[in-house]
Formats: sequence, structure tokens, C-alpha cells
Amino acid sequence: MFRTTSRRTGAVAALAATSLLLAPVAAAAPALPGLPVDTGSAGSLTERPGKVDRGVAPANSIRGNFSAPGPRPVAATAEATDCDTLVMRVYTRIAQESQGLNKVPGCYGYAPAGLNPAGVEYLYPADLAAGETAPLVILSPGIGAEPGILDPLSRHLASHGYIVAVGFNMVNWMGTQLNAAAIAATLANGDESSPLHGHVDFSRTAMVGHSAGGGAVMFQAGIIEELLAPVQPDLDIRSVVALNPGPAEFGVATRPSDAPTLVVVADNETMAPVPLARARYDKLTAPAWWAGTTRTWHATALDWPENNPYAGLTLSFIDFSVRDDAAARAWYAGPGYGLAGDPELFDVERNAAADAL
Repeated sequence: MFRTTSRRTGAVAALAATSLLLAPVAAAAPALPGLPVDTGSAGSLTERPGKVDRGVAPANSIRGNFSAPGPRPVAATAEATDCDTLVMRVYTRIAQESQGLNKVPGCYGYAPAGLNPAGVEYLYPADLAAGETAPLVILSPGIGAEPGILDPLSRHLASHGYIVAVGFNMVNWMGTQLNAAAIAATLANGDESSPLHGHVDFSRTAMVGHSAGGGAVMFQAGIIEELLAPVQPDLDIRSVVALNPGPAEFGVATRPSDAPTLVVVADNETMAPVPLARARYDKLTAPAWWAGTTRTWHATALDWPENNPYAGLTLSFIDFSVRDDAAARAWYAGPGYGLAGDPELFDVERNAAADAL
């Protein structure tokens, strides 16, 4: 486990997170006369959906095929517990009332739930056998986000046989947290006292990010291998999943990547402008897929995997692009690829490079 500690940094980060969390409350208030209200790509923060129960997933949906827990027991270096600070109580209340969540987001105890703003935590199959290796997933939350809020998604991936390194630093904007996670995983893999010793397969690595973290993985995909080559020469990014991605540097300095990329957006997005995500998607030259999700919000990815399409989309895409799993491949490759017919998705597209697979 990699941690850095700074009371001052943690306090500043907590204040920044508070302003972000209170922004939806301000947006929900009546608009001043004469001032336009930007409601994002769809939906409105004034709408309060409460808990959204999607019921039994359709058989021909990603959720119906990839949202169930995997067969592997999961071990973790941090356990998500109740978020008991004022900032996180406000955060979770807003998330539940305005984002349709059924699950109350949990916390690992980092800022803004605690003072420590940065670190790396791992979730992995608890039954890794001697000599067994597993693909690595480097995962990042968004700006101002406590990393424990993505614990359900991380556990879902770990239960399906992936080693998940959750990297975070409160800002999570340009990808330094992803670099830190890859370096920390390298150290853990070489540490004989670590439960991950000798188990991390860096040649099969995926990067997953939500919100600002989504923008970060798109930015880092084309540079992280070269950047970390002196530390981890085996690092090979095979898959990139950007969930409700933020703009990062708006794509102006993004280097091309050859990693297959999935970009997922919500139909009720109000925080990460969909047109900016689309502009970044349109610049991708690697095989790329675009998927809109129905009855979803910016924070839907935080919910139980069985109750949202994000976990299934993430797992299926990594299974396809990292493991070349036949069942997953049918959803993304070929002329009749299943993703296009998923009733819980809309505006599904893939680029020419993906068409050629």
C-alpha cells in the first residue's frame, strides 16, 4: 500500500471537494432572472430521481451477461466503510437523491473522508495460486472523489480474476495517479512480503477511469508505457475504459494510442459534458467504441454492479480486449456485434478500426 500524508494538502483538497459537491445543490436552486441554466447534455440537476431500480436485466443486454459477481473470492488492502465526515455525508446524500443510486457510497478513509489525499489500494483474487499471474487493471476515480466510492466496481473486476490497483490523489485529472498505481504495483509484485508478489501480469494491463479519471486514462494511454519503461518495461496497455470522462487537456496534447478504447456516457449527464467526451472519442485512431447508457447519471457507476450497465460494460470490454474472451468478443467484434442491440444502450457506435476487427 502506497500512501502520502499532508494535513495541509488534505485540508485544501477537502475544501475543493466540498465546493464540487455543493455545486449540484446550487444548481438545483431556482435560477436568477435572466441567467441561462446549463443542464448538461441531458436531464437536469433539479430532477430528483431517488433510487432507480432497473429490475431484472434483459437477456440480450451487457448487464444481463456481465454484471454478476465472478467466481473468485476477493481480498483487499482497504475495506470500504461508512463515510462519516460532513463532506462525504453531503456527497452521499446528493448522490442518492440526484443520481439514482441504490447503494450508499463507501469510503477508504482518504480525503475528503480523511486527511490523506493520495495513495494506491489493491483488490485482487484472494485465491491466487503459487505461480499464477493475473491481468492488471489500473483504476482512477474522479476529481475530489474518495476512492472507496468505486469499491463495487473494483470488487466486481477482482472477482473475475483481475488485480485492481486503485490510484488516486484527489485531483485525478492528468493521470499522475495512474503512474503511481503502476509503479506501486511494480513494487508490490517484486516484494516477497506482498500478497501480490509475482502475480501481476503487466503485459496485460487495462486502464479504467471515471469522470476526471476517465479523461486521465484517455490522456495517459499513449504515453504511460514509454514514461514508465525504465521502471516497468513489461507494461502493455491492452484496454482503456473511460466512464463519463472529463476533458483532461481537451485532447490537444494527447498522443495516439493503439489500445482499444470504450467511452461510456449517461443520458442524464450534468457534470462531464458529453460533447467534450465525443470530441475526444472522434480523435481516437485505435479501435474505439461509443456507448450511451439509458436511465443513468454521472454517478451511476458507483451503484451495485447488478443495477447499472457500467460494471458489465467495463468487465466485458476488458475481457474482450485483454483476454480475447470469446463470449465478450461477440459483443464488440463482427458485423452483428451484440453491443449495438443492447436495449439498455443508445447511440452505440464503433470506428473504422473497430469495424475491421
